[in-house]
Amino acid sequence: MGLLSKGNQEAISMKLDIGCGHNPQGDVNIDPFPSASSHRSGDQRLVDDHPLLTKEIPCFIMAFGEALPLRKRIFDEVYTSHTIEHSHNPQEFLREVCRVTNGGGTVTLSCPHRFAPYRKMRKLHVNYFDLKWFRTAFRTLGFKIIRHRRTLRGFPHPCISLIQLPIDIYLEAKRLIGEGETKHDNK
Repeated sequence: MGLLSKGNQEAISMKLDIGCGHNPQGDVNIDPFPSASSHRSGDQRLVDDHPLLTKEIPCFIMAFGEALPLRKRIFDEVYTSHTIEHSHNPQEFLREVCRVTNGGGTVTLSCPHRFAPYRKMRKLHVNYFDLKWFRTAFRTLGFKIIRHRRTLRGFPHPCISLIQLPIDIYLEAKRLIGEGETKHDNK
């Protein structure tokens, strides 16, 4: 397939899932901690027939999002759900996500909002974000956010439950194709 080297330069549509856990969404699936995948899925059980333990996930690579062992600009879509908040270097994580997304490609990302009421309950979360942070970071990397939304939940107190707090951020960003760049440019 030529994902790790410059071998195959064929233009095929592929999706990468970073932080796949045991619910892979991509043609290529990456997770640094395959045995600790219950956090993303909410399933606290880890049984003997767990797909990551039995290596049933197709095209699985054990790696961190900050150092993807992949060629640049090879994926039409990069999907990462509730992963960037675990990164100790979110700028490098996002830079790597953008590096492997091809010209005209799309990044689909979700993470907890910085004002989410449960944010302090998750000891593994080391960063929290808002839309402004992502707009600035993506713009710097040559991407534009084309869709975004926040999930909201009432404040967890009966007297002020009408106040809505942002819980999660969902966004889609697209690589801006520059002059002379094609959709599957592998420079």
